Parts: sequence; structure tokens; C-alpha cells
Amino acid sequence: MQLMNELLDNAKISFSSVCNDVSLENLDYQLANAALEVFKSGNMTPLIKEELKTKIQASRLKRGKDELTVEFKSEQKYELSDEEKARISKRKEANRLAAVRFRQRRKSKEQQLSEECDSLEARNAALLRELEDLQRQKGGLLEAISQIRSPP
Repeated sequence: MQLMNELLDNAKISFSSVCNDVSLENLDYQLANAALEVFKSGNMTPLIKEELKTKIQASRLKRGKDELTVEFKSEQKYELSDEEKARISKRKEANRLAAVRFRQRRKSKEQQLSEECDSLEARNAALLRELEDLQRQKGGLLEAISQIRSPP
């Protein structure tokens, strides 16, 4: 806590010398909050941001400009017209139908590939059986040739 007080005192001195016209009470409060955030998070970013804001304000005031204030206005919500609602509804429906068509095409393609895979597996099994038959025939023929060449 003592470290925080020293930090705040140093900040008051340095900032008060830079910007005499800026209200120090508000500045002290903002710096205190930034310092507390630094101690909580261990991240120096909030304090650095406050320092930059203060320097920018001081620079503006030195040049005779007004204080820079940032206001965030709440987002206004607009009511959609009937035409816009109809267009959005139509687009959603068209998108829904396109999604249905896509899923049907994908399912059809998947089924087609599955059938092709099954037929190729069946053909592969038939070719393997044929290969075994041919190898047996080859073995029988080679045995017959060897018996013919070497009489008993």
C-alpha cells in the first residue's frame, strides 16, 4: 500500500507539473484506478494509457485547444420496414431451401460413392478368387510339366 501511495504521489507531482489546467482531482482518481489495476493484474498497460492520455491533454491545453473528451453513444436501434423484413425473410427461405438441396446432393453423392465402393470391393474379391484359381492351375501345370520332363 505504501508503494502505491508513493507511486501516486510521484504521479501527482509529474502530472501536475505537466498540466496545471487539467482538474487534478479527476486526474488523481483516474491515475489511482490505473495504479490499482496495475497492482491487481501486474500489467502496466492501464497506467501507461492514463499517462499518454494526460500528456495528450496537456499538449492540447498548451496549444490553446479544448480538452479532448471521448463519448460513447449507445447504439441506436432502428425498426426495419415491412419491405426489409420481407426481403430478409425471403433471403432466409431461399437460403434454407439451398441448404436442403445441398444436403440432398451430398447425401446422394455419398450413397453413390458407397455403392461404387461396394461394387469395387465385390470385383476385387472376385479377382482375388480368380487369381487363386489361376495360381492353382499354374501349380498343376508346372507339376504336370515336371512329371513329363522327368519320367518315373
